[in-house]
Amino acid sequence: MAALAAMVVVAILDAVGAKVFKWPVPGSTEITGLLQVLAISSGLAFSKIDGRQIYVGLILDTAKRRVKKGLEALRAILSLGFWAVASWMGFKYGLTLAARGTGTLALRVPLYPFAIWVALCCCLVLCLLLIIDIVRLFAKRDAAGGDA
Repeated sequence: MAALAAMVVVAILDAVGAKVFKWPVPGSTEITGLLQVLAISSGLAFSKIDGRQIYVGLILDTAKRRVKKGLEALRAILSLGFWAVASWMGFKYGLTLAARGTGTLALRVPLYPFAIWVALCCCLVLCLLLIIDIVRLFAKRDAAGGDA
């Protein structure tokens, strides 16, 4: 929410500065883009925590209980694999950006903290949440004698 609020402030300052004072905020597009990275990557993790992630229930809603649990486990395991790879590759990309000293064009803001933010605070958090989901799925199965 802070990143979204900051984007609004930058947009207002840029518009007022350009129209009234003939001086727009330097690098406002870059600032907005970097704030979007923070807002979107944080939003992914929070949507999973709040249970607001996209869910396609066409097959799951019509499946029998045992098949449904198996498909849910498969979905969680595949999602874990995807987000684990995304986290690892994002972290490696952040280290590459740091080694090269890559920054934005106008303001020269280093890009590596944003790549590492996405890898650690979004992808890694999603991995941990998916591990919890998997443990819960199998704990429910074991508690019900393997046929929940």
